[in-house]
Amino acid sequence: MARTRIAIAVLGTCLLGMPVAWGIAQETPMPPPAGEAAGVRVEPSSDSSSGVQSPNSSPPGSGVRGLLDLDLEQLSRVPIRAGANETNLTAPSTNVQTGSIEGGSATTTAEALTEAPSVTTRRISAINLDPRVRGYHSSQLNATANGIPQLKTRVDIDSVFSQIDPGIVDRVTVVDGPYTPFFGPGFAFLTAELIPPPSGNGRPETRLATEFVYGTNGRSIYHRDGVYSAGRGWGALVSYGLRSANDYDPGGHAPPVPSSYQKWDGLFAFRFDLDSASRLEFNYLRTEMNDVELPGIIYDINNSKNDQFNLRYVIQEDPAGPEQLVLQTWWNQTYYHGDSLRPSKQETFYEQFYTLPQFFEYPVATFGQGNLRTTGVRALRTLGEVDDVQWTFGADWRRYRQRYQETDVDPEGRILYGGNVYGIPDSQMDDLGALANVRLPLSDELSIDVGGRVDYCRASIDANDPI
Repeated sequence: MARTRIAIAVLGTCLLGMPVAWGIAQETPMPPPAGEAAGVRVEPSSDSSSGVQSPNSSPPGSGVRGLLDLDLEQLSRVPIRAGANETNLTAPSTNVQTGSIEGGSATTTAEALTEAPSVTTRRISAINLDPRVRGYHSSQLNATANGIPQLKTRVDIDSVFSQIDPGIVDRVTVVDGPYTPFFGPGFAFLTAELIPPPSGNGRPETRLATEFVYGTNGRSIYHRDGVYSAGRGWGALVSYGLRSANDYDPGGHAPPVPSSYQKWDGLFAFRFDLDSASRLEFNYLRTEMNDVELPGIIYDINNSKNDQFNLRYVIQEDPAGPEQLVLQTWWNQTYYHGDSLRPSKQETFYEQFYTLPQFFEYPVATFGQGNLRTTGVRALRTLGEVDDVQWTFGADWRRYRQRYQETDVDPEGRILYGGNVYGIPDSQMDDLGALANVRLPLSDELSIDVGGRVDYCRASIDANDPI
């Protein structure tokens, strides 16, 4: 069934305040096959500098969309090289270039990952897909965004990239595993790189970009604005995105599928060159989701908030070479709360399950909330030249803290099941790790990596928690 989408893309370039171009496009595309994100390029894993367009290269496309892609690519796909070992992950891997996704083609980052041959997904909601790599579920995956661990507040309502919109992702590397020493324990790895600030090499320049996509079924809306500025030795970007949709109409006489949601995010990134060999990189991401309906799940999400702070200090004598020192620290927190009080939940799932006469004679309401916080530091030192033996040594420390609770109450507000509160008590884990890796280039097409890491983990739980 075809769907109509109206897309408006506007690109403005301010060089001493002069606008360059704007445009409007309308199209009626066929929907991609199930599990496929249209327009995603899957490329073999390579060095982070490969595939980066020169700011003076020719346009990769034509028309308004091609012009928009050109300037966004030129501004954001610069050789930032946040760490050579964060893309050369010493394991079989696939790079998914999300920069080519049209805004409405993939509503989640996990949907973009389905282009990788080893990735499948489990749909949780209209805005959330749970990725699986070689059959490993998300609790067995190690996922990071700009080196920040991406975890889940609860296994059946959240996913590792639920807080990362594809509109702010430059590339996701899928490491089939089973091992890589750089990101801690895991059977497979997903490493996302957010759009970096542009690199300034001359007079100050500012560019603006905006995109609007409308889908008729469910009245879905996607809108994103971006401001990209750069000068000599610095670069900054601000990006704001909004997604929303209503219930999906499957057609015929079938009732609408509860699939409405509202989501917005704001990204601020800044880069400052301290001198010719060192720089500071900072980014802050704020994401909020409201009124997310979860078909088949015991309750819906009323509100979910996420804050991610990331600071990196990089010393790199040769911008084209791997020899470098990377120091990084981060802080990431997610909180959500939800309930089963919406009419759609009572009608489609909840009432039929919990108001059976043999259990209760009245409706039961479920309330849930949870939070997850991670903080840590990382240090990586790489020695060697591009075409020579490369040694990498590093250490990292990560702290995870999580709590989730769920209560079932009657119409009088009394907690059922003997007053039990279900969930995960307030718990914490500290992970201290050390790693080493050596890369032996045998030819332009073949190299051998040998490495490993050791981790010491300590977990604790609050025995006084009522859960």
